[in-house]
Amino acid sequence: MTTRVDIEKTDFETIQFPDICPVCGKETPDSHTKMRTYFAGIQPLKEKMGNDWGLSIPVCKNHKKFITLGRFISGSLFLLLVAIGAIILYFLWTQLGDQGTLINSITGIAIIGCAVFIHGKIYSAPLLIESFSYRLLFTFKNDALAIKFARLNNIDKVYDILNQDRPLQKDE
Repeated sequence: MTTRVDIEKTDFETIQFPDICPVCGKETPDSHTKMRTYFAGIQPLKEKMGNDWGLSIPVCKNHKKFITLGRFISGSLFLLLVAIGAIILYFLWTQLGDQGTLINSITGIAIIGCAVFIHGKIYSAPLLIESFSYRLLFTFKNDALAIKFARLNNIDKVYDILNQDRPLQKDE
């Protein structure tokens, strides 16, 4: 299960992470890695394009190299799936002929959408950081780590995979 914590971009400078590795959950990991996001889903007009929302995340030395390798594999997998989608699209267009711009566009969007969906199912990062409008979204695979992160940053609710908010209880 994934849990999301939203933090306003105005609070970016004060964001703190618990001293826990997001991969294995080990307390006080022995190194850090830089994680960043550049784009915004809906970018405010006042925000510069290409703002770097990068943070240093505690992670075990063993997992640091796997995170770097995972980023490379994730990017390569995504490009491979888009290439496969393009080949399928080319095959469909050559075999079926011109079906009209609307049908071709819908087919193209569906195939690329399937590639993105499959990528999300095959590769799931232990921590994902996204920039969206006025917020930074932190998605954790580990629910307990998400709650610790939220508490450390004075956030009073977290969100589940269906975007349903859940107020944090005193005992969580």
